[in-house]
Amino acid sequence: MAEIHGGNMNQAMMASPIAANPITCASPTVKQDEEKKGTVASSIINLLATAMGGGLLSLPRALAECGAVLGGFFLLGAGVSCAYTLVILVMCARDSKRNSFESNAEFFIGPIGARLTNVCLILVLVLASAAMSVIMKDLAPLVLRSFLGSSKLLEDHLVALYMNVLMFPLAAQKEINVLRYTSFCALFCLGYFFACLIVKFFQDPHVEPTVVAINPKVEMLEGLPIMFSAFLCQFNIFKIDYELKPECKKKITQVILISIPLMACMVYVIGGLIGYLLLGTTVQNDLLKNWANDEKFTIARLMLSLTNMFKLPLLMIPLRESIIDMFKLNKETWDRPALRYPLCFALMSLQFGIACSLSSLSKVLALIGCTAGILISFVLPSMMFLEHLRRAEREGTSILHSFSNLSVLTDPNLSNPSDVERLRAEPEAPRRFVSGHPKSMFFSRKAPAWTLIIAALVAGVSSLINLIVNWDKA
Repeated sequence: MAEIHGGNMNQAMMASPIAANPITCASPTVKQDEEKKGTVASSIINLLATAMGGGLLSLPRALAECGAVLGGFFLLGAGVSCAYTLVILVMCARDSKRNSFESNAEFFIGPIGARLTNVCLILVLVLASAAMSVIMKDLAPLVLRSFLGSSKLLEDHLVALYMNVLMFPLAAQKEINVLRYTSFCALFCLGYFFACLIVKFFQDPHVEPTVVAINPKVEMLEGLPIMFSAFLCQFNIFKIDYELKPECKKKITQVILISIPLMACMVYVIGGLIGYLLLGTTVQNDLLKNWANDEKFTIARLMLSLTNMFKLPLLMIPLRESIIDMFKLNKETWDRPALRYPLCFALMSLQFGIACSLSSLSKVLALIGCTAGILISFVLPSMMFLEHLRRAEREGTSILHSFSNLSVLTDPNLSNPSDVERLRAEPEAPRRFVSGHPKSMFFSRKAPAWTLIIAALVAGVSSLINLIVNWDKA
């Protein structure tokens, strides 16, 4: 991992923008450059913590649906595509000078794009909160019963309800500074779980006879949306980039490449394959269910239960604020306890009801992956980037950036990038010029975006149809 500038890990976490403040659809508060505390290390930690989570528990099952080789290929493809969309989103944000997903969607796609983004973000937050409750329901009761013995009071849904009730006072707060270290704690717990998988494999290295390289059946469509949802972190990249210190701005591509293809993808592929190779087709939609009697996994079960419990408020607060933004409610009015607490109760009840009705972690993650997740991850970023390219090519009102460090690529028809700002100051002016950049450059940038839109929509629609048809088996 990159060096932590200015001290130790504790300082990096204190500088962490996402650890200190939960995500919202609204733009961050405007800050001066000297107020921005983000470093390469803190940005990597927060991007990893956003991308990685309960998906690791369901990925072995997703690989079982696709086959080891085909599933590994799809997982790598999802990781590389995620890194690509993160980079183009930063390009769009630096061009628009806006610092949230919704505001950038409005800038490039218009009001409809902003509304669609807001709806997708709300759906993702609701289903992600439900996934947290499902994980608590799957893991915590086993831990409690192993220490306290069997009891009707320790039934799965009741334990998940207790944990939701415990988190309600925190979820109803305006801010949760006490949970600023959640990002690091979540990564620590996932790291412990990953280490347990490695130890488990070397204790008894073998490959189950039911393991296949490629599953030619339609079941592979059941695994794809889980892989898509495993890398869902695009909504956070705007705040991470905005909070970076000026001297670290050029390293955002490095942050993305280290976090997603190098670290998250590696952990997902290795962890998913270990679970599938050891258990074959008997692997469950929550891997920890397969090793209920293993002591080291009991500790992992406890750690992941608590981590997901404390992550719940970090999802509920932005969900509440997104609802307020979507319906254009008065934030000051709805921040009053008399309205804030009932709204929080309604939203927590909604996500808990969804968790109880779906029950299966893989079902929740698949639903995220093939609906709002695929739009947020791949389709909307690519559409925004295509409009960004159109403006750069035909109107000269957007600036192209290098993929390597996002430095400005000077247009031969402009003397310097500030000319673009001059053009923007005259929004009613007619088209200024055709870009001096070669057409081959625009084609090479448009082709991946169009390919990703088409592939994502085909995969998403196919997976959604398959999920609906095989709902009871998911």
